[in-house]
Amino acid sequence: MRKLAAFLSVLLMLAVPAVAQTVLKLEWPRTFTGQPDFAFTRDEALAEARARAARNGEPTPQLPTLLTLSADDSVPDPLRLQTNGPVTDGTLRLTEDETTVSMTVLLGAANALPVYASPTVPDLSEFRATLAGVISATLANWQPDPARYDLGNVVNTLTLQAIVTSPDRYAVINGGRYGEGSSFLMRVPLAVPDSEVIRAVGAEMPAVGTFDDASQAAYTAAYEETLADYAAARNANPLLGQQALNLPVVVKEIQTRKVVVEVAGRPYDLTMRYRY
Repeated sequence: MRKLAAFLSVLLMLAVPAVAQTVLKLEWPRTFTGQPDFAFTRDEALAEARARAARNGEPTPQLPTLLTLSADDSVPDPLRLQTNGPVTDGTLRLTEDETTVSMTVLLGAANALPVYASPTVPDLSEFRATLAGVISATLANWQPDPARYDLGNVVNTLTLQAIVTSPDRYAVINGGRYGEGSSFLMRVPLAVPDSEVIRAVGAEMPAVGTFDDASQAAYTAAYEETLADYAAARNANPLLGQQALNLPVVVKEIQTRKVVVEVAGRPYDLTMRYRY
C-alpha cells in the first residue's frame, strides 16, 4: 500500500511540470522608454525661479500658503489681455486717460466674416485672343443689305459709251453690249461698319457686377485696347474690313440720250459723257 502511494506521488510530481508548460507567458508592450518632459521637482523649480529673480533684480518669489491663496481676489490673466484695468462683475472699467475700446466693435469684429478680395488682376491673355478672333470672324462673315445703301456714286462709275436705237436697240456700257432686259455684274466695295465690330466685341464682355472692381476694370481695358489695335491696323491698311459685292445691273430702258438701269431694286440713269 505504501509503495502504491509513493508511486502515485511520483506520477503527480511528473505531471505538474507538463501542465505548467502549456501556460503561455504574456509580454506587455513597453509604451514609454524615454525621459519625461518635466523631470524636475518643486524645490528645483523654486530654486531656478529665485536665481532668475536675483539676476533680474526682481523680488524673491515665495511659495504661496493657504492663507494667501484664500485672500487673493485677482483675476488670472496669463495672456495679458486685460491691460486697461481690472475687471469687476464682468464689466470693463477704463480710466479717462486710457484709450477706450468699444465692446460692440470688438464683438462685431469677432463675429464678422472675412471679406474676400482678389489679390491680383486676372490674366486676360485668352480673353484678348478671343476678342481678336471675334473681330476677324465679323469682318469675314458680315452680310450687308444693298437696299440700305445709296449706290448712285457706284453707278456713276459705269461708262455709257454708245446708244444704238436702229435697226437694233442696244447700249455699250464699259465695253459690253447690252439690250433691254439684259444684265451684268457690278463690283461694289463696302466697308464693315464700326458699329458691327463694336457690337460683336461688346457681346463678349462680362456682365457688370460679375467680378470685383479691379477685375472689371481689367476687362474694360482689354476691350478698349483691342478696338484701338483694330483701328490702328485699319488706318495702316484701308482695305482691312472691306468686302466686295457683285450686284446685278439690269438694263431696263434704252432711250436716245440715256439708259435706265436698275440696281438693288432702284432705278438709275446713265447718260453719255461728252468731251469738250
